[in-house]
Parts: sequence; C-alpha cells; structure tokens
Amino acid sequence: GPTNFCIALIGILCNKGHVLAIRLNGLAPGCAVLGVCVTPRQPGLLKRIACLMISGIDHVVIAVRDIDSGIGIWRDTMGLSLTHRASSEEAGLEIAFFSLDDGTFLELVAPTSERAPLHEFLAIQGEGVRVLSLRVDDLDAMVDRLGAMGVQMDGVGTARVFVRPEGASGILVQLWPSDRPHRWRDGDSIQPLKPENAT
Repeated sequence: GPTNFCIALIGILCNKGHVLAIRLNGLAPGCAVLGVCVTPRQPGLLKRIACLMISGIDHVVIAVRDIDSGIGIWRDTMGLSLTHRASSEEAGLEIAFFSLDDGTFLELVAPTSERAPLHEFLAIQGEGVRVLSLRVDDLDAMVDRLGAMGVQMDGVGTARVFVRPEGASGILVQLWPSDRPHRWRDGDSIQPLKPENAT
C-alpha cells in the first residue's frame, strides 16, 4: 500500500551556527533521525552527522544510605547480578555496580561517613536516583545546543558535563560520550573521578 511520510524541519541558531534536525516518520516501525550542523563560515557544508543525538541511557546512579542494604534490594529482591564493588576514600563513597544485558548498568553509591558530600544529599533528598547518565554522540555539540537554549550546566569545558536538575525535571543529568570507557569495567584508561562527580 502507499507509504506516507511526515517531515518536520526545525532550525535552531546556536553559537556554532545553524543546527538542523530532520525527522522522517513512516508507516514502518521506528523512525530515522538525522542531525546536521552547518557553520556560518561554511554555509551548506555538512559538518557532522547525528551531532545532537542522545543515543540512550548509559547508566543510572542511585544514592542509598547503606551499601549492603542497597545491594540486598537490587541483588536479592530484584534479581540483578552484582558485577563489581569498589570504594573511594577521597570521595567518601562505597560503590556497587550491576551490569544489565543491554550494556547499561546501575550504580549504587553510599556515603562512608557523615562527612561525605553524599550524606548531605541523602539528608535532604532521601534515597533515590542521584544521576541519570545519557549517552551522547558528540558532547561538544550537545553542550553548545543546550547552552544556546539557556540550559544551566556544570563542568562545561571539561570531560564531565552535568545538566542541573532545574533544567531536567528535577534530575541531575550527566552527558556521557558514547565512546568513553568506564574505568571499573573497561580498565584504567581514564583518570580517577573527582569526589563531586563520582559516577
């Protein structure tokens, strides 16, 4: 039968130029998304493909008061496999990782003492999601786009960028480049994390 397509073209002006997002929706399941960046100095030039795409969830960080109790919930009750345990004296954290079949993972973090920065978070917010880490294909392009829209971020200009909760429905969102490894899982190819960004 005939196939109908709906084409939506959105232009967003950012400090690197015009960002165009083209979305094609067909009758078949799924859709195709193409991101194109064009700079003012090079009009009409295809600079990047899919430069603004969030390709999926990389991992979720869950804050708990006690690491053993948290492990008991996610391993014994939920049935997940505990993949790795670690601790960071510098950050004041006990950490547990649960790998999932789709390549993502859950990360439990618990403070080691009342002096740990996470202890203050738990006292105010209680247990729950601490960080939602989203996988992005181009960190710089995503930061430029969000910055042009007035979204407040921390760590801009570094390898670890976080969207503040007020710009993401109350959730602290980390932008994680899709090609960045995780040192606990992929080896020691990246530098140790600073306490405030420990994920």
